[in-house]
Amino acid sequence: GPKVSFDKRIGDVTHTVGPISAAFSPDGKYLYLTGYHWQQTYPGGAGSWQGVYRLEYDKNDPPKAFLGTMTEEGYGEDNEHFMVPTSVATDSSGRIYVSDMMNDRVQIFSPDGKYLKTIPTDKPAKVLVHPKTGEIYVFSWPEKGVASDIHRKAKKQIDWGRDFPHTLTRFTSFDNPAIIEKNPLPGVQMDHGGMVNFGTLMHVTLDAW
Repeated sequence: GPKVSFDKRIGDVTHTVGPISAAFSPDGKYLYLTGYHWQQTYPGGAGSWQGVYRLEYDKNDPPKAFLGTMTEEGYGEDNEHFMVPTSVATDSSGRIYVSDMMNDRVQIFSPDGKYLKTIPTDKPAKVLVHPKTGEIYVFSWPEKGVASDIHRKAKKQIDWGRDFPHTLTRFTSFDNPAIIEKNPLPGVQMDHGGMVNFGTLMHVTLDAW
């Protein structure tokens, strides 16, 4: 299949940067990819691509930019942009959900990429949609790839180890995404003053059975 990663030179180290999140369309035709993040404590820095790739799974063509921008500087706060997208999910109708971490929201799009709805939520790291009930699960935990200029844009330097929310928020379905419950998750002890310099801390999936 096509290559979906790229090489990023940080300091004296070349990193292979790939997606940390992927989701199929319900018909299996398309695969969506996001979470292209990197970070090296010293010497180096942090960064991320601000978009979602889409590829046709039965072909060998390279993935194409589908939502947002697949560039490091292409972040924004409107409905055409993201600020550190961390995960992608789909529902049974083919709608696409993107956790837009530093904009404190989950963005929802139609299968053709049209913006549909925003769900406000604190620092989402992972979004999942229950395939039977349509309930939306949003997890918050620390994530790498938040560059200094994005911290300044968000007007807050987050202390990942102290004041970062570790939560699971469960919403009703797309039609009326109201909060059903919000619960704390166990915290993660981190070194280096709370910096996340060793990759994604956690992954999660739903037992839809």
